[in-house]
Amino acid sequence: DVFMTLAQSGVNYIRLRVWNDPYDENGNGYGGGNNDVAAAVELGKRATRYGMKVCIDFHYSDFWADPKRQHAPKAWEGMSKEEKCDALYEFTKESLTELLDAGVNVGMVQIGNEINNG
Repeated sequence: DVFMTLAQSGVNYIRLRVWNDPYDENGNGYGGGNNDVAAAVELGKRATRYGMKVCIDFHYSDFWADPKRQHAPKAWEGMSKEEKCDALYEFTKESLTELLDAGVNVGMVQIGNEINNG
């Protein structure tokens, strides 16, 4: 297991990105690891098993988010600002609850990915 190798090499923290829904309407993943909450749970459990803490990096997007592209999740299309705030809160709460209930040692949360405008 790569996490065992990392732990034996002195790594004590890993960062896992989380995309909201990295799949098309047919259930095909967009690629890039298809890092949804379920993937983060499985990877996080493996890291925790070897004594590492986990940083969860919420992209709040269905795929890569960076300074040049910050696309909201497709499920949030057409929502008002208030509805998006509620959806963001619920997604974060539900995701962290799922991770913690699975025994993942979440030590840190990163809000967004490469956001440089506040």
